[in-house]
Amino acid sequence: MIENNHSTLHSILQKLGYELFTENAKNSIFISFQSFKNHDGSIRWIWPKENSTALFLNFYNVQGWKARCFAFVMQIIFILKLNRWFFKSEDLVIAAQSDAIVFDLTKKNWTLFTGTTGPNQKFIIYQSESKSNGVFIKIPISNKSIDLIKHEAAVLNQLSKNQIKSFDFPMAKSNDQNTLNLSYPAHFNLRIQNLSAHHFKVFQELESISSDVCSFEAFCEELQLEDRLTQLSNNRKSIPSGIIKKLQKLMQLLQGSFVKTHMAHMDFTPWNMYSDAMGNLYIYDWELATMNSPKGFDFFHFIFQKGILTEGKNWKQIRDEINQFKSNSYFENENFDQLLSLYLLTNILYYLEIYQAQEKWHAQIYWLLNV
Repeated sequence: MIENNHSTLHSILQKLGYELFTENAKNSIFISFQSFKNHDGSIRWIWPKENSTALFLNFYNVQGWKARCFAFVMQIIFILKLNRWFFKSEDLVIAAQSDAIVFDLTKKNWTLFTGTTGPNQKFIIYQSESKSNGVFIKIPISNKSIDLIKHEAAVLNQLSKNQIKSFDFPMAKSNDQNTLNLSYPAHFNLRIQNLSAHHFKVFQELESISSDVCSFEAFCEELQLEDRLTQLSNNRKSIPSGIIKKLQKLMQLLQGSFVKTHMAHMDFTPWNMYSDAMGNLYIYDWELATMNSPKGFDFFHFIFQKGILTEGKNWKQIRDEINQFKSNSYFENENFDQLLSLYLLTNILYYLEIYQAQEKWHAQIYWLLNV
């Protein structure tokens, strides 16, 4: 039997419930993988060598000409069956651990995404079930990601009970061994990079599910904002002190105000949704959803995340885009700057806590902090 620290691929397979061997053993199988790696050499996507299509593109946000070129080239490589020349194959002998297997690697037409590094990291497998449909399987690899997956299952169950009309969302097919199987209808195959009337219908319907008004002080107490900010300030490692001081200033400015809260997705971004040809939305990754988000959170998050992470915008450019929607009926009779302040306070604090616990920072963290 091979030790569990020989390679990233070996570690991944062991987390899926498989042991690796140097030669044929009882109940072992032979399997050949291909992979696509990040700049640091770690594996980003893996798949069986027999795959006939670039299924890993289901995890790829095609935004900008470089991304479109990459996706086009990958599709051509697989159509022409040239992937064996472009991607190194690794042949392994593996055997399932008793009662520990979380995904059957002998299945066809699947690919695995190793996830974003950090305490919330999880594996995600996409398996094509037919030409029209597929399934995403979320596999936790930490206690934190187990909690997130369980929470997402509960949120999806609640959305089903509310008979949502303004958007589509995954149906949870099963939830065993802490995994979550999510249906995916293939006719939702377009990425939408700009907010439309469909997005605002989503905001309105989520607000109709759960809505409340409370004092800022009560809001702070419920989310323990003051204590969390104090703890972050006292124990910070790599977090710049300036950004903490700005959050403290925001808290002072919001004292005495009232906060309108409602249900929100909390990671409402172009890469967490698809649309169909009519612009209807299919929204997934509900693991961060809450019932007490300040109004407008999903709206601001969409513009900030795509602006920083995919468009490389600075603060002025992002603020200009945000201001284009001030007159939207969704914000009628609202203090727009207060809503923005609440978003910045809650979202930045949440991610600073994650960065604080993360030993290795990727480039996107610095982009976000700079803006």
